Amino acid sequence: MVKRTMNGKRLLILAAFAAFASFAMPAAFANTLSNTVNITVKWNTQALGTLVIHTNYLASSGLNNAAAQYVGATTGHGSCTATGGTNVDGTVDFGQISADPTVQTNCQFANAVNAIITTSDPNGYTLAEASSAALPTGYNLCLIKNGSWTNNTALPSNSSILPAGTAAAETATCSVGTAFAVGTTALGIVNNTGAGNSTAGTEIGMDVNLVIAAAAPVGAGTATVVYTLLLQ
Repeated sequence: MVKRTMNGKRLLILAAFAAFASFAMPAAFANTLSNTVNITVKWNTQALGTLVIHTNYLASSGLNNAAAQYVGATTGHGSCTATGGTNVDGTVDFGQISADPTVQTNCQFANAVNAIITTSDPNGYTLAEASSAALPTGYNLCLIKNGSWTNNTALPSNSSILPAGTAAAETATCSVGTAFAVGTTALGIVNNTGAGNSTAGTEIGMDVNLVIAAAAPVGAGTATVVYTLLLQ
């Protein structure tokens, strides 16, 4: 009986050791029992852009110059008030104009518009302009380029007609120099497109030339020019 009991105890001890070993063994083979699961993380980023316009801008700051304006006229073809009219940011006021009854009159507003563009779009942008309505018969507007108008460039020092000079003899189609006609159909005047053309602040400076045909109707007139920033 004693011997059987001892054998029984040995069996119990061996069984307990075998049970302990069965719990401990999986740690030794952990690498063979693990698995890997992948997930996909997705997003869609929308590019943003801002367009800020200042009129009668200071070349030193790009902001509105409340203290001074300059309007040049084509020599011998009518006359334009050198200081223009009342200056308010967002308005290009030529003031009083004496139009020639026999030949075309040109008045050119120097440093008239500064378009400040910022975008996060690496594919670039287009700046377009258009008139909200047809201009009066015998009147046309031309936007004259100041500087290079390339991406991420600062404003040029000044319009070419400052501090004094005469207006470009623009035509009704704005065919003199680098000029763009203002019509009711949107026209892209700056096209900075292609990879890598996001911008931290491009400034587009321009003069505005008012073209008045000979014997055009006289009186007060206004036109609304709409600038639009288009991302790619």
